[in-house]
Amino acid sequence: MADSIVSSETVCLRIGICDDEPLAIDYLTSHLQEWAKSRNCVLQLSAFSSAEQFLFEYEAEQNFDVLLLDIQMGAMNGMELARRIRNTDCEVQLVFISALTDYLSDGYEVAALHYLLKPVKPEKLCAVMDRAVQNLRKAEPFLLVTADQTTKRIPVSSIIYAEAFAHYIRITTKTETFELRENLFALEKKLGNLFVRPHRSYLVNLREIHTITKTEILLDNQQSIPLSRYNYQKINQAFIEYYKTRFAEL
Repeated sequence: MADSIVSSETVCLRIGICDDEPLAIDYLTSHLQEWAKSRNCVLQLSAFSSAEQFLFEYEAEQNFDVLLLDIQMGAMNGMELARRIRNTDCEVQLVFISALTDYLSDGYEVAALHYLLKPVKPEKLCAVMDRAVQNLRKAEPFLLVTADQTTKRIPVSSIIYAEAFAHYIRITTKTETFELRENLFALEKKLGNLFVRPHRSYLVNLREIHTITKTEILLDNQQSIPLSRYNYQKINQAFIEYYKTRFAEL
């Protein structure tokens, strides 16, 4: 059961630090926390002592916003790790950290955000993190959901539909279903124009609609959502306009 939900305006970053020097991890963690406090950001920090350790977790759940990668590590260095990451994730922001400039030009190959030289100056780190936040604000909106003392970032586009019952809302995404205590009207305002309300108890992602009839909406996952007669014209028009706009952008 989810405890709370934060709107897409909340700045929350999940940051991974991969460095085989514990002191370097402690140093970066300390300054990142100071930066977050000064910017009123919410941070989730995870530290890894090797590229292999990082990949073990990353392959299970790819939801980092920023990765700070030391280049000089053990069997797999930071640049090799970055190439592996880019095979499946083009969105995460990569920041390289090194005492050498040898790999500076290689950063372009993996679209790195920046290359910080050791010892990392706090003001340089802060400037890079400010850029990361700016990039996130331009990116896809998300919801920040807290459940069972764990905070997760849920991309809005991954939400298929939401259903209200009693004092809770059940949100179904492409990978999971969870419940939270929230008002459907408040959630509708947070999700924005991508979602429509076919029935008083539902919010549906326009991207997930396959077919609209007079009485129901059929989603791409074969789920059927009731459609009130009162809302039919409005929902059908929103569906048509959404795809007209997308077609015009091609």
